Amino acid sequence: MNITLSKAAHFAFQEYYLKPFTPSDETLSRPLDPKSFQLVVDGIARATHGAMHASRVAAYVKILHHFREEHNDPAAKALADLAAKVNLTALNLLHATQIAGIFHDAARENECEDHWDAQSSTICFQFFQIELPSFPENLSRLITNTIRYKDDKEHFIQEAADLGFSEDTDYLRQLIHDADCLDIMRVRKTFKMQFLDLIQAPGLQHAPSSILTLVTEIRTLIHHQGDQYRDCEIQPDQTSLLSPEPLVKNFDPNLKRLYELAENVYETVTADMANYSELQRVYSPVIPHF
Repeated sequence: MNITLSKAAHFAFQEYYLKPFTPSDETLSRPLDPKSFQLVVDGIARATHGAMHASRVAAYVKILHHFREEHNDPAAKALADLAAKVNLTALNLLHATQIAGIFHDAARENECEDHWDAQSSTICFQFFQIELPSFPENLSRLITNTIRYKDDKEHFIQEAADLGFSEDTDYLRQLIHDADCLDIMRVRKTFKMQFLDLIQAPGLQHAPSSILTLVTEIRTLIHHQGDQYRDCEIQPDQTSLLSPEPLVKNFDPNLKRLYELAENVYETVTADMANYSELQRVYSPVIPHF
């Protein structure tokens, strides 16, 4: 694999996330959801779906994989199995999935409801074709389909089968889905954990309190980085778990600019993760536990 995650992130940020939206006529004519809002911050082109968000999502992909692996979730074996099938290391395959996390909002035309997953997937696929020409085309399609179908398990599995892969590869889609879902805590008053694929995973039914700890750390990170637009309450999926105290909003445009406009946004954003027990997994190597 001849492309680093930082290099992929730098390219995506310069080409997309650090530039103002360019809405098409179709987007301009589409009625806005009354619940939607678009932040405007001087000096930041995309205040909600910018480089910070993309960086955290890419980092969460790796953190989530290690979390599931370390909690002996059998589904995590899908990554190692796929890597062996396509003659890659598990680390390379995980980094490729993180690159999909970087590109997942590249084609956005505004900050509201996302209508551009397919276009973002295409942009990521084109990047793979240019920068990772050694990747088989069907593998590049599979990985970039985690963007296109991140909220559509049925179609992802159907496309995976058409590409010659098993339904176990849905694990990669789950990583992208949950990574994006977790970062929504930056703009939501209530985060309902029930919508995480992590919660629904049969192999993690023994770890609800650990999942809650992970979610709580991510909320704290967003708050620390001045990117929490609203007060946020975490709502566990089980009544046996107590909801953490709501976290008061901390949206700091000056601090946010330091992250968004850093020379290396991904490394600047992830540097803070060293201070959290669950998020430190972003620095972990891939060590098969099966």
